[in-house]
Amino acid sequence: MLDSSTVFVSPGTASDYEVRVNFGMLAGREATRAELDDLIRELVPLLGSVAVVAERRQEADDHAEVELHQVRIDLAADDPLEDVVVIAERWAQACFESRHAEVSEP
Repeated sequence: MLDSSTVFVSPGTASDYEVRVNFGMLAGREATRAELDDLIRELVPLLGSVAVVAERRQEADDHAEVELHQVRIDLAADDPLEDVVVIAERWAQACFESRHAEVSEP
C-alpha cells in the first residue's frame, strides 16, 4: 500500500488543483516517458484532456540536500478529483512494482 504522502492534492498555481505524486520517494528514480504515457492513457478517457508534468527539483541548505522527482496532474475544479487520485496511486504502485531503485542513506 502507498504511503499517504506519496500522492496528495494541493491548490494549483496554473490550475484549480494539482494531484502530486512523490515518485522519487516511492520508486527512487524519475518516471520514464513510457510510464507517463501510461498515466496519460488512463486519464484521458476520464478527463477528456489532461496536463501531466514530470519535474526534477533540487533543494539545499547548509545542512542537507534533497533531490525530488515528482509527477503533477493539473485539474479543474469540476474534474473528478477522487478518481484521479485513485488512478495516480494505482499507476505509481504499478511503476514501483515493475522497476525501482533502492534508496539508502550514506
